[in-house]
Amino acid sequence: MASPRITRILTEAMLKHLPPSAASLKLLDVGGAVRDIFLKHRPDARAV
Repeated sequence: MASPRITRILTEAMLKHLPPSAASLKLLDVGGAVRDIFLKHRPDARAV
């Protein structure tokens, strides 16, 4: 498993490639590692 710092860096890089917040987004976070980081930047998304 990656360190929390690496997880944050990779998640923030991924967020740059997502559609604008007007799009409907759902995140399936299997390991539970990125949910908090993702929702901090995209509160309009749903996380499962």
